[in-house]
Parts: sequence; structure tokens; C-alpha cells
Amino acid sequence: MGDPMNSPPFGREIGFTLFGFNGLEVCTGLAWDKSLIGNNQNQSVHGGVITTLMDQTFGAAIFRKMNTGKAVATVELRIDYMRPATPNLDIFCRAHCYRMTRRIAFIRGEVFQDDPDKPIAYGTGSFMINANDTAPLSFADKSDLSKDGSV
Repeated sequence: MGDPMNSPPFGREIGFTLFGFNGLEVCTGLAWDKSLIGNNQNQSVHGGVITTLMDQTFGAAIFRKMNTGKAVATVELRIDYMRPATPNLDIFCRAHCYRMTRRIAFIRGEVFQDDPDKPIAYGTGSFMINANDTAPLSFADKSDLSKDGSV
């Protein structure tokens, strides 16, 4: 299997950690750190940190299911924030890939702290499989995108 934690530098920078697998479910987390605070008044974690944790955990769940090192890219990520993170508690994410087509993987999961039954956020996502195989359109090909030939 490809290394699901071969994360981009940003994930490593914020302390993204793989805690383990339960079948096809992946559990990751972040140790509480003041550098993750997004609101100085209530000391809650920045929403972008939660988004990053979920996005990278979803990618790891796809790698777990595919059992290969093919590149994936986020197509869509939806997150419903339920409540702010409690200061000074570590943050965890559980995710699993519940459906996969030839080119798209579908994932869902949740972010929580000390109690998985009290999530901070729920999320779903879709990811392109073999993302590196898809070359961007050349300038000449862009005319095919509109009926009148304009870009």
C-alpha cells in the first residue's frame, strides 16, 4: 500500500499524525497546540485546521481502500461544523471510503476530541483517483468548452 501519511508539507507542519486503522476506517489526529488557534477569545481551533485534518484523513482512507499509491485530488469537500473545539484537547478524525468508481472515491467522516459521539464536525468528500494522469487542457483545447469559441 502507498504510504497514507506521505502528506504534503503543510500536514506535517501542523502535526498531522496517523493513529491507526480499523478495517478500512482511518483514524488521525493533531496534538493541541496554541499555533492552531483561530479565535483568541475562546481559544478554538481555526476552521482551516479542521478542514486540513479532514481532507488529509479522507485521502488516507482512499489509500487504505485502494491499497496502491495512486495520487488523489480533492474534487469536493463538505464540512458541517457542529461546535468549536475545546481548548487544550487533542483533535481526532475518523474516515472511511464508502464507495469507489474507476475515477472517483467517496468518503465520509467526523472530527472529535475526547468523545466520538460529540463531533466537532461531520464531512463528506469526493476525490479524483489517479489525479496525476489528468493533464490540464491546452489553450487550444479551451475553445471546445464554449459554443461561441470564446474562453
